[in-house]
Amino acid sequence: VDACVHLERWPELLELVRHGESLELTSMAADKALARGFVQEAAEMLLDGDVKASVSTLLALAERCKQHDGLDGHAKELSLRAEKTGGISNSHDTQEGASS
Repeated sequence: VDACVHLERWPELLELVRHGESLELTSMAADKALARGFVQEAAEMLLDGDVKASVSTLLALAERCKQHDGLDGHAKELSLRAEKTGGISNSHDTQEGASS
């Protein structure tokens, strides 16, 4: 992940996070890209249809996008995805709570 971000090899990084089922890997990749100032690239990576990301990662990146000119659309999409992701996990939690 470090090497891909450092060398700005976004297609390879996207393949890593797309095929790695780990939320931690996705979060780490997004964090590393953000740390180097690649906000748009991190947003586009997380908005890819197959990439799984945590609600906190999506919301943090949405906030960063709001601070950059021209990335309002990305911020809205990330927020929507976070809501959908959160809604899915919240409804699942409610079902578990009701059954116990």
